[in-house]
Amino acid sequence: NTFTFETDKFSTYALAYADEREEEPLPEVNIQVARMILGNELAMQFAFPKTSIVEDVEYVVSVTKTYADGREDKNILVPQSEWKTSGSYYYVSFNGIAAKEMGDEIYAQILTADGAAVGGVYTDSVMDYAIRQLRKTTDAKTRTLYVDMLNYGAAAQTYFKYDAANLVTDELTETEKGYGTQSVKLENNLVKGTGYVASQLDLGSSILLRVKFNGIDSSMYAEISFTNHTGDQKDITIPGSEFISGGTVVVIDDVVAADYNQNVTIKVYDANGTEVANAVESVASYLARQLDKPNALAIYDAVAKYCAAAYGYLHR
Repeated sequence: NTFTFETDKFSTYALAYADEREEEPLPEVNIQVARMILGNELAMQFAFPKTSIVEDVEYVVSVTKTYADGREDKNILVPQSEWKTSGSYYYVSFNGIAAKEMGDEIYAQILTADGAAVGGVYTDSVMDYAIRQLRKTTDAKTRTLYVDMLNYGAAAQTYFKYDAANLVTDELTETEKGYGTQSVKLENNLVKGTGYVASQLDLGSSILLRVKFNGIDSSMYAEISFTNHTGDQKDITIPGSEFISGGTVVVIDDVVAADYNQNVTIKVYDANGTEVANAVESVASYLARQLDKPNALAIYDAVAKYCAAAYGYLHR
């Protein structure tokens, strides 16, 4: 569930430095490509050409994310042993970007292992990336995806009171706003099985489906099964040690945005393998119930449209 690489070249400005061993300058290594991951959380990936990497030099990629609410910047250092490859590029990822944080900036730079910069600082954000790609494409479903994504981000900013004076949709023109999903049809297919108490959609750092049961605890385990949006069968075992809220809530984090309409079967078993609780739930079912209420929260409508757009984009 990834976007294809979109080349986004920028000016290079960092000076190479002298390699003490060879007394020759290392070639500049600059981030040349950014892409996003479309899942139950947002992630950004930064890529750079393999040809710029000197074989016997040890490198590290520094990725730093700012926060609009004053939290301390988060910095990760990705050693060369953890770089991934895609074609002629290496790439590193920054995961776990919440919808409300789409406007926060992320900085990426390649260093040597001793901290010396060998390339410029690449600056980006989910908002900037989405607007750039929106304005590059003429594909209708791609446009819809980016606008619905930004609408979800703005709704999250408002709901969580996070930098709400600077909504990520502020830069969109009226024409661009019109590319967004106008309405989405949702059905409530919830099956309240044994022990079922309630469901919750956690929208803090990702879209997480949670289901609460009576009579279960951390000595048990859950079997999760569903067919994902591509038609693949998914079967996941969740140990009771991962249940939360006193061992009564099963968190299902394998459902990505485009899987929103897929029914998920949850069965909980005791240590002897006896089924003690069950339910059938989906993101769409939960959203349908919330949007059917008077004064429904705008964030649920935004999530529903974003999920539908994600499915439409991946199946265009």
